[in-house]
Amino acid sequence: MMDPIVIDPSGFDQKSAWNECREYVDKCGGPQGADGKVNWRAAFGADPGCCSCPACGEMYWAWGRVQRCVKCSFEYPTDWWPMYSRGCSAAKSGCRYRFDDYMKHPYYRFGFEHPADDPWARTKTKEWRAEIRKTLGRAT
Repeated sequence: MMDPIVIDPSGFDQKSAWNECREYVDKCGGPQGADGKVNWRAAFGADPGCCSCPACGEMYWAWGRVQRCVKCSFEYPTDWWPMYSRGCSAAKSGCRYRFDDYMKHPYYRFGFEHPADDPWARTKTKEWRAEIRKTLGRAT
């Protein structure tokens, strides 16, 4: 797992963000309770979660709203996967809930307009990654 280049918000300080995670864990009583069991409240605040670059698959901590991949320079929103998969699901089911709002998200729209039976498997193909680069890319 790598630290990404955070594009949005601008000026994002990963060192400070990691310190906030540590402070939260400490405020919650540490990673383990007195009984030696996992302190789940602390665990859920210990890190920001993860995401990946849709163009190359490199894994990153999910800091910020938009990241640039250290490996391939592709820029993407950290919520690309849930929005893409939601778009695929909506297209297959005919769902129109908040359709206009969701269609503003480029990965939701891509999934809706190009639904896949297995969106996760599709994101692992060279063809999908090439199409994402061509269609949604802002690589630098």
